[in-house]
Amino acid sequence: MNTVNIVVVCWNALEYTKITLASLFKNTEIEYSLTIVDNGSDDNTNDFLKELTYPVNILNCKVLTNKENFGIGYAYNQGYNTSVELGCEYTIFCNNDLLFSKGWIRSLLSIMDADRNIAMANSIRPSVNDIHPDGISSIDKLMSISYSNIAQEIEAFTGGSVNDFDNFCKVISKLNKNISGEYRKIKFPDSLSSCMCIVRNSALDKYGYFANPVFDNNYGGEDIDICWSLMNDGYSCVVDNGSYVHHFRGKSMKHNSVKVSNKLKYSNKILYRKWKHEIDKYMKDNNLTVNNLQESGDSWLLYKLFKTLGEE
Repeated sequence: MNTVNIVVVCWNALEYTKITLASLFKNTEIEYSLTIVDNGSDDNTNDFLKELTYPVNILNCKVLTNKENFGIGYAYNQGYNTSVELGCEYTIFCNNDLLFSKGWIRSLLSIMDADRNIAMANSIRPSVNDIHPDGISSIDKLMSISYSNIAQEIEAFTGGSVNDFDNFCKVISKLNKNISGEYRKIKFPDSLSSCMCIVRNSALDKYGYFANPVFDNNYGGEDIDICWSLMNDGYSCVVDNGSYVHHFRGKSMKHNSVKVSNKLKYSNKILYRKWKHEIDKYMKDNNLTVNNLQESGDSWLLYKLFKTLGEE
């Protein structure tokens, strides 16, 4: 069976696309299908993809070229549709600013295969609730460092060179396993991220998409919406503590000078309107108000949500 289709969405930022694909090819040891969506790039991305040599362990390779960018959710759905056509069990959605570690995909597939109730999973990444070896959240660590290029970011974040990246991944994996086991099961209103996530395709049958089309042409929200929807359906969504994937965070957005704040605000309005009942109930049950939310724990996302909505 064709088990997994990896979907990589590119939008300019060619330097990071090259790093992402080189890292993916090097560290993905299994056979897989690959769908690359060039989402309206106007640099040399399309020429690069045409000339690229693909590894022999890629069973099926498709490059889709969009003349216009309708948002990452739209592009992700193109990749998901390809997965359905190929009959894949899983789809892995990826931004084009990632660095993969050795064994990343085997670890993710292992937890997905072991528990069919797990519908969606992230690797450890720079985030609020994943802990860095320095003893702070990995996102706080990333936000605290200064760098001007890819190598400097990895060196400052990991404490070593790019060549030491796999060793760092083993350390951060062991640390987070000691804290929360083989994987950390999240609960509402926490959410996984679509910067790199694996999804069980059968769990999406009910929807017929990964990203709700209402989020097209905007920034963010589609991953939170599908994660909350899957948990609402009774599925588990987890963070795999056995793998680490570094996310350079928003390089396409920065490269393309997109005014993220307005797009994010609109997406958050859609998200809040759809999930208002569940959000209000959670806050009431936990004696929370907009004024006492904290940027940590399970409610960190609501803190971000209300902060964005309040910036009118």
